[in-house]
Amino acid sequence: MNERTIAFVHTQFPCGGAERVTLDIGRYLHGRGYRVMALCREHLAEAMPEDSPVEVRILRHKLNRPAPADELV
Repeated sequence: MNERTIAFVHTQFPCGGAERVTLDIGRYLHGRGYRVMALCREHLAEAMPEDSPVEVRILRHKLNRPAPADELV
């Protein structure tokens, strides 16, 4: 069985209300078997909860342009 993955896109992560929602939804979905990712240009590691199941991937490309698919996994 393939693991289901969901990704959220943010410019900075985590830094505000929308990112807090991503963390909350991520924890919920992870508990139901999803792999949860946050794709961002800038990761604020010091603001990341230690027990968060959300995987962070830093994108090298601008978010308003298509990124190569291999960068997203």
